[in-house]
Amino acid sequence: MGEMLHRLHVSPYPPEEEIANAITHGLGVILAGVGLYFLLIEANLTEDPWKLWSSVVFGLCMITCYLFSTLYHASTNPSFKHKMRIADHIGIYLLIAGSYTPFVLVCLNGWIGWTYFVIIWGCAGVGITLRIVNMRVPNYVSAAPYLIMGWLAVIGIKPLFDSMGWDGLGLILLGGIFYSIGVGFYRARWKYQPLLRSVVQGNPLLKSNLQKVAWVTFEIALA
Repeated sequence: MGEMLHRLHVSPYPPEEEIANAITHGLGVILAGVGLYFLLIEANLTEDPWKLWSSVVFGLCMITCYLFSTLYHASTNPSFKHKMRIADHIGIYLLIAGSYTPFVLVCLNGWIGWTYFVIIWGCAGVGITLRIVNMRVPNYVSAAPYLIMGWLAVIGIKPLFDSMGWDGLGLILLGGIFYSIGVGFYRARWKYQPLLRSVVQGNPLLKSNLQKVAWVTFEIALA
């Protein structure tokens, strides 16, 4: 099994780690679904189509990311697992781009917001293409789009601050820190114990929920 997974570019995680990963990301699917439900309720009350549709994009990207990851870690079929490994990495790009969408289209809006929107989804498109075309790209190449997208908010810190204040902006920046920590652990993942790696893989879950709180609290509920 290990040799077959290696040939398919799929890492042969220990069974106990796969179970832990499947559970944590399966929980993410549930939380993302519940979160989307409440996001739509709150956004609909504002009668603002931008808030509604950007919330839809955010929620669907969360669900897609955690669903792909759950299927990848839960699968025992080598061929399907290989496909889900690619989908798992694609899901992370979707999650980052989707979590930016409400903030750039509603908080920033105008030409600044649309510029961010194009850059973010452009980076996601490049990253997704790299994953589909060639899974064995160098670590720094595969990690670069994640980090660029994750920290792009720093460039627009002034308009975001004007819209949300330090409380909301702090949640977004804290999410970026968790993404960066996750990338660091991922690159050195074989040096750490399996269950610790499962905890680290929960970073996107924590990060997306921080952004969900920021979005609901500072841009929907207080609108």
